Order: sequence, then structure tokens, then C-alpha cells
Amino acid sequence: MDGPPPGRHVAAPRSHLAPAESSLGSSMPHIEPPMSDVGSSMPHIGFSMSHIGFSMMHVDSSSCALDRGVGVALLGMPVRRVIRLTGLLRLHRGPRSAVVATTTSTRGRDMVEETVLHGGVNIVRRRGDRVHRPATAAAPAIHRLLRHLRAAGFDAAPEPLGYDDEGNEVLSFLDGDVHNALPAALHTPELLTSAAVLLRRFHDASATFVASPEDRWQLPARSPAEVICHGDLAPYNCVVRAGRVVGFIDFDNAHPAPRVWDLAYAVYRFAPLHAPTNPDSAGSPEEQALHVARFCRDYGLAPGPFLLDAIADRLTALVASMRERAEAGEAAFQAHIAAGHPALYEEDIRYLRAERERLLRGFAAETRAG
Repeated sequence: MDGPPPGRHVAAPRSHLAPAESSLGSSMPHIEPPMSDVGSSMPHIGFSMSHIGFSMMHVDSSSCALDRGVGVALLGMPVRRVIRLTGLLRLHRGPRSAVVATTTSTRGRDMVEETVLHGGVNIVRRRGDRVHRPATAAAPAIHRLLRHLRAAGFDAAPEPLGYDDEGNEVLSFLDGDVHNALPAALHTPELLTSAAVLLRRFHDASATFVASPEDRWQLPARSPAEVICHGDLAPYNCVVRAGRVVGFIDFDNAHPAPRVWDLAYAVYRFAPLHAPTNPDSAGSPEEQALHVARFCRDYGLAPGPFLLDAIADRLTALVASMRERAEAGEAAFQAHIAAGHPALYEEDIRYLRAERERLLRGFAAETRAG
């Protein structure tokens, strides 16, 4: 899923990021090993309970996205209360709607409690410690990738468990919180470092993945294909526990690409590098530059003009894809266009260009201080 426009998430779009070839690779600097050992102490991802449980509970009002491996989807609606009423989980929410129902059914001799999540694109079901979701044509390649990651020691992603009788893919459930956009309490150095280090670990593990001619990715490969990119690395696809990012979910848009393609979108979302008019914007250009520089430092790459160019390219490709899919008749993307979502991305691109020199000075200052 190619994430929600900041503050306006209806259904995270899955975009074909337009041209497969990119000029980024020719100017890519050498990436040194990560400068932090945080990754070595990343906690194990459990498969027990969700932040949506089976009794009265609090739900983060920033809400969540439909996620690969996570059984919660609140699709950007401001959720105020969750009340459990005799097996039905009802949401009291704002003008946009999401449906989350918990039912108990009999499967053979077993009683199974199932949480059903209706979103703008998919219906996802959580049954115990497993998540059932519609399989795309890319599912076989993505499952191969997820198995490879685990074999390479990266366990911060869902485990593929095959398919159910209805043809849905089945994945392990990752326990933790998922935020559409980071709340103020999570704009911390610890969270940024955990996200950056985990992204580096993921990329390094994926670098040894051997692609097959039979692999069908939802997005075209980009050159240079240094790693397998996640394709939509943002808070709404990250599992958070105790103030740290401990897992990545929703690998639908995974595809071979240069590291900076993932890194660019990650810093755009996590810094965040948004215009002041964006509902999810936070901080001055200097503060945003500081966050970007620290994220890149912990990943193991010094930021520079190439990164700002990559962010603009990434957002431009996203907007083009949204419009292309809307023109092709996909209702979810037609709704995004009608709601004016591309304008948010386009304003952020203009902001990056207008503040380019201040951001670059901020990058340089933090690099010298570090």
C-alpha cells in the first residue's frame, strides 16, 4: 500500500510507481555499515494479543491501515470509543466509516473467534494468531521474500503460513500498535533510531534474496536493484511497542530497487518532511532536517541533495500512479482523487523545493555535530 496522504487516509493506495528505470543509482553514494547496534537488541515479535483485544479498550485515535500481518484496520477514521456488545465490536467514530466486527463461529469441533475488518479495498480477518487477507498476484514472490528474511535472521516481519480454503493468504499476526501518523508522544529519537536501524537490517537481509524470473511484483523493478524495497515504509506499516518500531507489515508493494527509494519515503513520513499546510506536518525546516539527518545516520547513509531529489521523485510517481489507477476505473483511487489527495503530495513537493537550501544546511550541520 502506498500510504495515505498525510492526515487524510481513506484506504492506503497501492500504486505502480511508474517508470521502472531511475537515474538515482548513478549518483548513489557508498553506504557504510550502520552506526548503531540498536538492531541487535530488537525485541522478538510475539503473536499473542493485539492493541484491539476482545473487551472494552482504548483505540488510538490516529487509527491504522489494512496491514499485511496485522489484524487491525481503522483506515484513518478518528475513533473515539470501542464498546464490546455481545460479540460485536462497534466503533463510535467520525464521518468516515470502518466496520470491525468480532464473531464466534464453529469450525469443525473448534470455536473460533474472528475479527473482521472492512476497509475501502480489502476485507481482512484475524483468527487467533493468524491473519487472512486477499492474495495478490505478487503473493508467491512476497512469501518467498518473507521466508528468506526469516532464514537470514530478520524476524520483524510476518511469517507466511500459506493459503486458506478460500484462496486468501495466511500470515502470522504481529503484536503491537500501528499509527496512521505518529502522535506527538512518538516523535522521539528512540523511535526514529529503531525505525532506521530496522530498515537497514531489512535491506541487508533482502540483499541476498535471489529473484526468480517467475516473481511477479506489483511494482516494476528499479535500477539499480540493490535490495528488495518494502515499497511503502511509513508509520502505518510499522508495529510499535514501548516507543520503538519492532516490525514491518504489508509487503504488498515490495520490489527490487535501490535502497534510497525506501529511505526517501521513510524519512518523508517519519521526519516528517511535510509542508506546514499538511495536517501531519511537524517542526520547522531546521527541525525536520535534524530528524532526517539522524534517521540517515542510524541507517548508515549521509543525507544530501540526492535524497531530496529521491523524495520528490517518489511523491511524483505516487501521484501519477493514483491518477492512472483512478482513470482505469478503480473506485478507491477515484475517491482519493475526488478528495484532493494528490494536492497534498504536490504541495509537499513544492515545499521541498522551496526549502531545499535550508534543509541541506540542516543536514550539513547535523553531520558536522554528529
